[in-house]
Amino acid sequence: MEENPVKRKTIEQINTLLDEVSKVTNHIDLLGSGPSNQDDLDPKAEADYAETCSDKFKFLRHLIDRTRNIDLNICIVANRGPLMNIIRVFLTALEVKWLTWDEGSHFEVGSHESNLKILLVASDLEGTEKEPPLADLVVGFDETFDHQKLQIKSRKATSPPILRLVVYASLEHIDLCISRSLDPVERFRRLVFPLLQTQQRVGSIRDVKPEYLADIIATSFDNSQTGNAERTWRLPPIQSIEGIAFMESDSTFSEAQSDVLDDYRSSGPVRYWPNPIPPAIKAESRQRGKRAHDIEWGDSLMKQAKKQKIAQDNNAAPVHEQVQQYSKNLEFLLQEARSRMKTVESELNKKNAQAKDMQLWASIRQHDYEKLREDLSQTQLLYSRAATDLQKGHAAFQDMRARYDRHVASHNALNNQYMSLKATIDGNPNTQNAIAARNFINQDVLLGENNKLKKDINSVNEQLGYTRSVYQEANAMVMELTSQIQPLEREVQDLRRRQEDNVAEYRRRRDEDATQELSKEVRLLKTQLAQRENTIRKFEADITELKRGRAGVQTRGSSVQPRSPARGGSRGVSPAAGLLNAQGGHAMARTGSGRNNRFRD
Repeated sequence: MEENPVKRKTIEQINTLLDEVSKVTNHIDLLGSGPSNQDDLDPKAEADYAETCSDKFKFLRHLIDRTRNIDLNICIVANRGPLMNIIRVFLTALEVKWLTWDEGSHFEVGSHESNLKILLVASDLEGTEKEPPLADLVVGFDETFDHQKLQIKSRKATSPPILRLVVYASLEHIDLCISRSLDPVERFRRLVFPLLQTQQRVGSIRDVKPEYLADIIATSFDNSQTGNAERTWRLPPIQSIEGIAFMESDSTFSEAQSDVLDDYRSSGPVRYWPNPIPPAIKAESRQRGKRAHDIEWGDSLMKQAKKQKIAQDNNAAPVHEQVQQYSKNLEFLLQEARSRMKTVESELNKKNAQAKDMQLWASIRQHDYEKLREDLSQTQLLYSRAATDLQKGHAAFQDMRARYDRHVASHNALNNQYMSLKATIDGNPNTQNAIAARNFINQDVLLGENNKLKKDINSVNEQLGYTRSVYQEANAMVMELTSQIQPLEREVQDLRRRQEDNVAEYRRRRDEDATQELSKEVRLLKTQLAQRENTIRKFEADITELKRGRAGVQTRGSSVQPRSPARGGSRGVSPAAGLLNAQGGHAMARTGSGRNNRFRD
């Protein structure tokens, strides 16, 4: 039965799922983007949370606590991104010195000083121009670390030990033991299939906790620095994943699940486990010879069942007991011979490996010996050349010493001659030689004074030249400033003219504004005057009407005559009592009826 072709989308989904499962084995926050802002986090709480997520961080805490007082450089290699951010927060909580190598020297020093230094290196550092750091211990925190591409050097002559942090009881161990060159679907099947098995089926380090591993490593480094013992790694050997039945591409998931749930049995039908390492099948359960019904390692489960049935039918026939016993003895002897042969072969392989190692060691030592012998010959040649040069130098030194002695003798003779001549001149001051000597001395004095005067003249000339250069520079600066001042003066005159124009314009506009205000007030006063004139004319008309009513015009058919207001017994009533005074006269007649009087009121 052939498989259907897998779509590209399915392969991408499977790869995404594998990546997420691998991240969960490190830290659950790696499913997201990790801590976005480290300032908002509580480092101690994040460190405790990281220890609950993965035993890697628990191991790292115990390792740092045990090696805090040791002069040690630990290089932690991890993938750049959220995982590196989580490790930084974790180290900050532990209050140790840590340095990010590929981003610059940024130490974070806690409140407690320690000799331990942590170097954080990204797993893709091989693409940068920087040299790898020096470290005493390399910790590969995840599967991205490749020690062949990223070769970290040690502070000592030997290479640093590399410790890969793998949780062997988790899916990460299974993931690392499966080849990554397989088809994505096949790899996904082989990855998911072992999850159905029990913990005893997965090879792992038994009874080893992070605290125990950290104590072993710290003790090893402490002993190596104090000189008590050599550095040894007495860790339990890492077991490979054995006994895992990889699911074939032509089998169904239900068949694979049923195979997983069945354990190995000491007797009964032999089951097929397609693993590079064959399972432990007892000899009595294996058929002898190579017949049609003999079970082979390439048989499937159905084919094994058919062959077992054929073998049971054939074994049902009676067989002689002696032949059966003889065959059993031969089988036992054959097994012993095979075991001895395997033992001899293993010992022979060990001896061959040792012999190869010794041959390799001898070839290396022979190469070193040849190199040392060549260096010795070159050194001897250089020594002979140096000895020859030394002899030549000694002869030249003797020659120079003899010449020096001759010069000293001639100098002493000249000095004695000079002293005798000086004594002769001092004894005879009037001789020509004494006069010539004094003239020579005076000539030297005059020459000295002349040289001094020349030096003074040169100094004065230099000062004069400097003063002339300073004057020329000042004159040039004055000319330049003058050329700059002239346009500024013209600009100032222009500004003054503009200021005068602005002042005149301001005054004109101010006068116009005052004129407009006065015009508004005049128009308002004219309006008020017209209103008051109208009111006066109305009042005058009312007074005229009142006067007419007071004159007593008699209507036709009327028998009543109006009485004068001057009489006390008059029964006439004034129609406008408020407009007459107490003497019965008009109010306007007493105060005047002009417009100016109304304005004064």
